[in-house]
Amino acid sequence: MKIRTTGRIRDSRVEDQIREIQRQSGEPPLHADLHSRGGKDEIKPSDIGAETPLGAQQKAEAEGVKAVDQAQQMFDQTQQDLTSHVNQANPHSASQAIQGGSVRPASPKVYEMFFDTTINRAI
Repeated sequence: MKIRTTGRIRDSRVEDQIREIQRQSGEPPLHADLHSRGGKDEIKPSDIGAETPLGAQQKAEAEGVKAVDQAQQMFDQTQQDLTSHVNQANPHSASQAIQGGSVRPASPKVYEMFFDTTINRAI
């Protein structure tokens, strides 16, 4: 009589009973059963180089630290760029001249925009 397990049960007592029945049957155990927990040639995850939970956690934490450092560097660079941009007298002097005046032109160009400070609105 050949006895074969088709699934695993998390109750160790049941697994022990299954192994005992297999042993008493006289049939050689399945190859996979030799390497399972409690088998004659048990293979642990560390034996085959599988990731341990502790190793995975350490890698995740190291990547988290790197991500925070990178985000801080990007923030600092953006802050520095913004500060240097604001501190210029006319940051757009190469592309746009600062124009001002108290009189609205009679025929403004389509792309021009004017702001009336007396009513605090664009006109």
